[in-house]
Amino acid sequence: GRVGLRLCPGNPFNDISDDDPLATAEALCSAAEPLDLAYVHIMRSPLPTLDAFALAQRYCSSGLILNDGFDGPSAEAALHAGQGEAVSFARHFIANPDLVHRLRHGLALAPFERKTLYSPGPEGYSDYPCAEAVAP
Repeated sequence: GRVGLRLCPGNPFNDISDDDPLATAEALCSAAEPLDLAYVHIMRSPLPTLDAFALAQRYCSSGLILNDGFDGPSAEAALHAGQGEAVSFARHFIANPDLVHRLRHGLALAPFERKTLYSPGPEGYSDYPCAEAVAP
């Protein structure tokens, strides 16, 4: 397949609520399986009772891309544990213009500023500094 699907089970974006987020997520994953998707991009659930990654592994045979809250070590651990085929970093790319460099050298990731996320100007997009250069 050439189409991917992003799922965010249990996430209350735009004040969305769901009486049974586990059943909804299971239904979505189950319905998506026969679609021959290229990948499923799954976001970690904020609900402690909903393991979105395990749910996607159980229902989806497409490549799994895990998302939300990963740093270098936790991304490596998730991949080595077989939770998914890839990890996306999303907001870390905004706050760390040199994210690949930081991950490669084990440098701390800069936190993103939620108040400037999706703001109309350059603040919060192009004003994050790079880490100090690392000697080879």
